[in-house]
Amino acid sequence: MKRTMTLIATVFAFSSLAHAGDGFLNVQKMQAEKAEKQVRTDIRSGDDANREAQRQAADRKAGEAIEANRDNYRTK
Repeated sequence: MKRTMTLIATVFAFSSLAHAGDGFLNVQKMQAEKAEKQVRTDIRSGDDANREAQRQAADRKAGEAIEANRDNYRTK
């Protein structure tokens, strides 16, 4: 009887550890996916900022060209 209870307790302990390990691995996987999504979002944000900087530079150059050649452009 004592051996049976010890065996049952051992199996239960290993089962509990296995389930805890699975949960830990799932948390690790979720954190890795979240970090990957954050990196993709940061890259997109960087691209947006880069496009905005390029647009502002183009606007600045266009403004300089208009100022330099005011006779060639109509302004309101």
